[in-house]
Amino acid sequence: MRLFGASWFFLTYLPISNLFDLNATVAEHWLYLPSVGFCIFLAGFVYDLPARYLRSAVVFACLAVAALSVRSAIRSSDWVDPETFFRRTFAAGGSSSRIGVNLGVIYAMRGEHGKAEAILRKVLEVCPNYPLARNNLGIALTQQGKTKEAAALFETASNSSAPAKGGYPRTWEAARNLARLRHKDKDDVEGAILERAHRDYPSNWELIALHAEIVRESQGPEGALPLVQNFVRGHWWHAGASIALGGLFAEMGNSPRAEEAFRHASILDVHDSAGLNLIALLKVSENRLEDACAIQRRALARQPDQPRQYLILSDILEKMGRGEEARAALAQVERLQAVAKTQSATAAKTLAN
Repeated sequence: MRLFGASWFFLTYLPISNLFDLNATVAEHWLYLPSVGFCIFLAGFVYDLPARYLRSAVVFACLAVAALSVRSAIRSSDWVDPETFFRRTFAAGGSSSRIGVNLGVIYAMRGEHGKAEAILRKVLEVCPNYPLARNNLGIALTQQGKTKEAAALFETASNSSAPAKGGYPRTWEAARNLARLRHKDKDDVEGAILERAHRDYPSNWELIALHAEIVRESQGPEGALPLVQNFVRGHWWHAGASIALGGLFAEMGNSPRAEEAFRHASILDVHDSAGLNLIALLKVSENRLEDACAIQRRALARQPDQPRQYLILSDILEKMGRGEEARAALAQVERLQAVAKTQSATAAKTLAN
């Protein structure tokens, strides 16, 4: 039994022992399976104890199980929601960079940027060169109007090495945020910032999308088109990029190329209706209402629980003079909104209890 338990432990522990690269240094749930082997190993010792010690061992084991059960019940309350888990872990001294950043992001998403700033500053006291903390602190400061300090944080975070060079992941977010800030201030350096980031992250659509949008504002869709076309050429499987390409063609008045791009996007993501919605709107602009209606019905079939699909269909039907069908589509919108409101109220009541 002891040999079996020891073998179980080592076989299940080796994969998470950091002999191989993992996405974290340690995590408590990684030890669940090895712990089973360790318990079997201990049971083997207990099984071989003399009879006079066996009763004491059983009593000790029962007390240990009871104590650990109580501790598990207390610990389970930490997992009520992400905020509770991160807040309690942070307060208990688990001030790891990831815990602090995650808690800061939750506060920021709620609009509590002051709280996010305080948490992220604590993280940087412990780990001053952590780019994700610098980036998220920069976002919190930007929302509070402290753009000068935010720009400095984005600058240092974006200068961190990319993962391919042994650095941190997602430093491109800092470059994107810095470019947005510089563009807002009309510094005319955002293009250089994005190009530098693109060299480290050549497959990142978010960087290309922002660069294309900035170029479109100053040079029109013709100026942004090569950026998006080059990306789509090398990433034909990216539905969002195809939709952006179609949008540029549509803005240029090239409906056939726009429809081709939108249709490609709708094939890539068979659960999303954005591509079909845009094709339907193209058909409406061309006054091809029957085609628009047929395509929008296909979009609705993909997302029958989304009110927006019925609104678009209702608008098309109204233009076709089919008022009764248009009103029936609007009734579906009201029904879905009522269901969503009921579900929200039920969820709020459950959380309150």
